[in-house]
Amino acid sequence: MSRSMSGQGKLFDAFLVLLAVLAVLVIVVAMVTYEGGDASAAEPETELVSTLIDVDLSEFAIAGELVAPTGEVQLAVTNHGAVSHNVVVADLNRRTADLAGGQEAILDLGMLEPGRYEMICDIVGHDSAGMRTALLVTDAEGNLPAAALEDAPPDWEALDRIMEESILEFPAETEGIGNQPLEPVILDDGTKEFRLTTSIISWEVEPGKFVDAWAYNGQVPGPAIRLDVGDRVRVVVDNRLPMGTDIHWHGIKTPNDQDGVAPLTQPLIRSGETYTYEFTADSPATGMYHAHHHAQIQVPNGLFGVLQIGEPPIPHGRTVSGVAIPHDLVVAHEIPMVLNDAGVIGFSLNGKSFPATQPYVVQQGDWMLITYYNEGLQPHPMHVHQFPQLVFAKDGIPLDSPYMADTINVAPGERYSVLVHATDPGVWVWHCHVLNHVETHEGMFGMVTAIIVEGEGGHGEEAHSEGDHGQGEDAAAHLDPELGRIIEVGVTEFAFDQALIDVAEGETVTFRVTNTGLLEHEFRLTTHHAVEEHIAGGHADHEHDVDTAEEPLVLIPAGGVAELTVTFEPGVTYELAACLLPDHFEAGMSIDLEIG
Repeated sequence: MSRSMSGQGKLFDAFLVLLAVLAVLVIVVAMVTYEGGDASAAEPETELVSTLIDVDLSEFAIAGELVAPTGEVQLAVTNHGAVSHNVVVADLNRRTADLAGGQEAILDLGMLEPGRYEMICDIVGHDSAGMRTALLVTDAEGNLPAAALEDAPPDWEALDRIMEESILEFPAETEGIGNQPLEPVILDDGTKEFRLTTSIISWEVEPGKFVDAWAYNGQVPGPAIRLDVGDRVRVVVDNRLPMGTDIHWHGIKTPNDQDGVAPLTQPLIRSGETYTYEFTADSPATGMYHAHHHAQIQVPNGLFGVLQIGEPPIPHGRTVSGVAIPHDLVVAHEIPMVLNDAGVIGFSLNGKSFPATQPYVVQQGDWMLITYYNEGLQPHPMHVHQFPQLVFAKDGIPLDSPYMADTINVAPGERYSVLVHATDPGVWVWHCHVLNHVETHEGMFGMVTAIIVEGEGGHGEEAHSEGDHGQGEDAAAHLDPELGRIIEVGVTEFAFDQALIDVAEGETVTFRVTNTGLLEHEFRLTTHHAVEEHIAGGHADHEHDVDTAEEPLVLIPAGGVAELTVTFEPGVTYELAACLLPDHFEAGMSIDLEIG
């Protein structure tokens, strides 16, 4: 009995040992499973990538290796161009500041999922000029979603609608007008004193778009300054900018210490200081005034204005490309047209962007005198629909051979003076012909305006009855109670600027002669027989003396202006106007004279 019970106990003990061993094995397996996990769980998680991409800006492109894996993306943006650019990623609401040439910026786009992200420069006109591209973000395997490789087709109807609506907004009213005439204070010694204040103002460049413009006397362009030859000039500058400034008289002859280039010719006009320029307007000129100190900031942002000395040298009485310029031409509209394309002002005409640009309403037959001034950073080919432009002066210098052109390319710093004859009624567009300076996907903008020609019979030669020689009502601007009709004549080496002068018997005429040459010249009325005798006599000195000469005569010094008033009494037989100084007539200095 005891032997049987003992055997059963041993079996039971063995069973318990087996259970204990199995329990230990289960625990070990569980621990191994807990520490190592299954095979799939043991694979490492995907590592997030951070990518820095170099982006280069220029005129007009956005360049770089614009592909990145999903993860954090930053753009290292550098502007290698000459004008300001930026980078905008509209889908992410991320953008850089406007970067001037040579500036850099880091644009953090954050964590990006695979896809296509459009990038543009949103400075006006730059997008449509070519500054548009896309950043492509791949998945971990380097693949792109199919949608990222497809460009959506343009909405053509929407583009039509946007363009039409933008054009029909013209002309739009905005606050502020530039180019307003600046009247001087006449000092006791006759000096004309002008005051210019520089400051940063709120300027409405287009409807609803206000910018911080840098301005003279609260306007862009600054006030127009008009001088007579011989004027003594004093300009007092009050600088209220946050930085120093100066004024360079571009195209105007001044003493070196008045040239306006700090610190070479003057001390810098620091913020809060005043400075005075003084010079004599000793010769005719078509110029500009603008900052020279940090001009890359100050001028594009608005610190520029126009300055005219004397009268533009209109080629009265000449025929150019088959078009006769009346000797009694009356300018109905004198238009300074200042071009800009940079800074806060941007693509603009006289400080305004379409549809805020000024339309010019004229009458059929009117003559317009237009002077282009390019204060921007790019050339602008200015095109007038329908009417050719008669180019008669460049940078204020009369052209020996004026010419006709419908498009005038005006480079930075240049001035061109042209005549336009409004012969046909209608609305005629006038614009820069670099097309992305005038149109974008958002419609028309920038450097566009229009000439609106109304009615019939303006202030041109059509308004004069035959035989009145310009003395009718429309020619009153050229009549003076004492001087009679004023005829402008230009002279240089060795030519007058017109070939024929037509006067009436009994008429009083004042010839205002402007000498843009380097030598003294004379203007005398004479006959062909008298010229032959004069040359045969060897040009005796007394014959060139204004007080002793037998013929009407005036001497014009180099760079000077002189007037000769003559009444053409019945029986007067003058046949030409000429310069009879030695060898001058032989070189071609004569004008035919017809008395009718």
